[in-house]
Amino acid sequence: MNTEDFSDLLTRLELLKLISEQDGELLLKLEAEKEEVAAIEEELGKANLEAIKIKDEIEAKKRETEWMLELKQKRLNSLSSELKELLRKEAARKAAEQARLIAKIKQSVHAKAGTLVATALKYLGIPYVWGGESTRGVDCSGLLKCVFSVHGVNLPHYSGSQFRLGTAVAKENLAPGDAVFFGSPIHHVGIYVGDGNFIHAPRTGDVVRITPLAERTDYAGARRYI
Repeated sequence: MNTEDFSDLLTRLELLKLISEQDGELLLKLEAEKEEVAAIEEELGKANLEAIKIKDEIEAKKRETEWMLELKQKRLNSLSSELKELLRKEAARKAAEQARLIAKIKQSVHAKAGTLVATALKYLGIPYVWGGESTRGVDCSGLLKCVFSVHGVNLPHYSGSQFRLGTAVAKENLAPGDAVFFGSPIHHVGIYVGDGNFIHAPRTGDVVRITPLAERTDYAGARRYI
């Protein structure tokens, strides 16, 4: 409107056209960016909802796990009481059986004073001590060494070496006083006391006791030293 001449008017019109075109491109860019922002906001919204969903699922799983653990603990406590009672009864049964076996063997002719079986019975109840060979404690081969030394037989303190000495005896020909061996390679030994039983030092935490030979599935052979 304030042009000085026609040339100036054309120049201004060209400038207005250029500004208008630039404004149009700017508007298009703004629209595109607005749509992009909206799409990003939508994705963020979805991600937020998914995060909330996952959080709720985790919380639900946590509550379920805590409930299951509580339930299992209650069951375990119940089983512990039952187990303790079963163990008590089993210990009482074994003690009674041990007393019966000891009484039976002591009355046997094989346990008369001066016999090898009578010597072995003196070690009943002595604690298992690895490497032990005295009345304070013995291990399986230590028991054998102690008992046989009283009867003039000097044995090494190792079941594997003991197995290589003496005379081999078939299982059906076992006699009281024979050494019975177990495992492959040999790792345990006891002394046969008759009636299918043997005396031995079982393991750490146990004591010298009498056990039915039938309870062992790893019988390896027997040796006679006297």
